[in-house]
Amino acid sequence: KENNLPVLIAIFPRFDLSKPYAHKPIHRKISNLAKSHGLLSFDLLPSFDQHGIAKLRQDFVHPNEEGHEVAARAIHKHLNKTVEFNCK
Repeated sequence: KENNLPVLIAIFPRFDLSKPYAHKPIHRKISNLAKSHGLLSFDLLPSFDQHGIAKLRQDFVHPNEEGHEVAARAIHKHLNKTVEFNCK
């Protein structure tokens, strides 16, 4: 806050492949907590679902290399839409 830098909490899905996805309430809780502290949050679940979550997992909690790439692209796109950067 002192330096007026945005903080983004990226919410990664668990990769347990449950149907329906069982952890959405936790995602909402994290998002609400971030908001209550004046922080931005971004849920990566839709991006992972769009690309096929099963092929993006290393294990139940970690994305593989392709999953990291999907996350990076989604976060980059989200930041460009929502944050104004004043780099000097």
